[in-house]
Order: sequence, then C-alpha cells, then structure tokens
Amino acid sequence: MRGAKDFCKIYFYKGVIDFRKSVLGLCVIVEHEFRKDLYGQNLFVFVSKDKKKAKVVYFDRSGYAMWYKILEKEKFKLPKREDDICELSQKQMEFLLEGYDFSKIHPHKKVDKNRFS
Repeated sequence: MRGAKDFCKIYFYKGVIDFRKSVLGLCVIVEHEFRKDLYGQNLFVFVSKDKKKAKVVYFDRSGYAMWYKILEKEKFKLPKREDDICELSQKQMEFLLEGYDFSKIHPHKKVDKNRFS
C-alpha cells in the first residue's frame, strides 16, 4: 500500500458526486472534470455530500486503486476554495483525513536571517 507521500500531486474535488460510483466511475470524473493525467503519480480526492465519507483514487502500475474512509461521528473539514478542483499538499491531505480544519492552521512566520547580521 502506498502513502500520500508517494505521489507528486494531490487533487481535491469539491463538487457533489454520486458516492455509489466505483473506482471506474470516479476515473471518468477525473478524465472529464479534472482533465489531469490519471496514469501519473497523482491522487484524486472526493468527499460525499454529507461530508462523512471520502474516496481517493489513483493508478498503481497495474491497475486502479481506491482508498475509502467513513467517519462514524464527525465530518470532514473541507478546504475553502472558489474552484471545484484544487491542489492539496501532502500535509493538507493528512490534515483532511485526520479531521483538522487546515484552513485555520498556519505555520510560524519565516524569519529574515539577514536581519540578525
């Protein structure tokens, strides 16, 4: 099983989809909506309308694969973006699956090292 760090890009789809779709049905959405290389080192993330289920699809050398997560009590905290499709960092993907609202999480500000010279 591969982890999120094994992929170059992670794309998140904010549109509403029929969550009864199988991996092949989601691949059709990737080809038509995302217009991204399904066979590249990319992950494609979908969250259900009720925000309690997530599916992640990718191509793994010999075929399509899918991760599926169902939350028992909580809901996924979705990124606040204008577009239906956005790119996530590996850390944002981890935050999403762990339930953090990463739009409210910010790293420390960088310090200008020349300021101390």
